[in-house]
Amino acid sequence: MENDEEIKILLEKYVKKILTKSTRPPAVRKVKDAVIHVNSEEEFYEILKTNKIVVAEFSASWCGPCYVYAPIFEQVAKNVAGKAVFVKIDVDATPIVAQRFYVMSVPTTIIFVNGKPVQRIVGVIPEDRLQYYVETYLS
Repeated sequence: MENDEEIKILLEKYVKKILTKSTRPPAVRKVKDAVIHVNSEEEFYEILKTNKIVVAEFSASWCGPCYVYAPIFEQVAKNVAGKAVFVKIDVDATPIVAQRFYVMSVPTTIIFVNGKPVQRIVGVIPEDRLQYYVETYLS
């Protein structure tokens, strides 16, 4: 009987914790990291709609080159923080977005200006090259 009471108390605490968590979508949350990890098609389109320049990396958890490219992408995101929004999209978690933009290989980076794709980069490229591509659209 005593265990039942303890379980009930723990369950109430857990439910209270879940109910008090923020339910705002990641697109409007404060972003601590330089890269936003997109979790849904709706979230991605909201980010495209509300930002002038969006740099999207399409990747997958099973992709070796994606792991090599991730720190490069994050560093450029930090370098141009406040001037462009950088997002990471897992093609397995959000396949409709990948299909919509004809992503056939990962990593693929697409730069969007005013919601339209203007530059496509397939594969891993050096940091200075990615920085160059992004800065081309910042002016």
